[in-house]
Amino acid sequence: MAPELSDQQILEKCFEAWNAALFGGSLRTPELVAGELAPGVGGLFGSRGPRITVDAGELGGSRGERVARIASTTLHEMVHQWQDEAGQVGTDDAGIVHLRTYRRAAMDHGLECEWRQGHGWDVTRPTAEAWLALMDAADPELERALVAGALEALGRSWDAGGPAM
Repeated sequence: MAPELSDQQILEKCFEAWNAALFGGSLRTPELVAGELAPGVGGLFGSRGPRITVDAGELGGSRGERVARIASTTLHEMVHQWQDEAGQVGTDDAGIVHLRTYRRAAMDHGLECEWRQGHGWDVTRPTAEAWLALMDAADPELERALVAGALEALGRSWDAGGPAM
């Protein structure tokens, strides 16, 4: 059985696959960091130049949940990067960045959005179509990690021969 990917490797592979699948490869590769952020913050774009940070520790949960959350958080932060590179970043008077422009960009790049009072459209999830696009663009190691995570969520496992049904 192949060794498990680290959170850093998952972040890097997700960026590469999401960029190819949903951004046409147009995003510049920023510094990618699987590291620690403030409590309650799962991801961050910017703050120290072009950088995406995903707080894997904040994500917690089972390995499968972590893989899915790293992938999801990476896409969320990539939408911020896309807005930045397209000159679309804006905030309201309270500093909220998840406004209508973010929601439109997120939906255009495969995310469903929910409103949270005081935070804007910051609760996001990839659509089924986005997950399929990621699977199509993923290298075999990332694809295996994503499938193993999905199987785990279904209470199944992966053995050397493939999924155990």
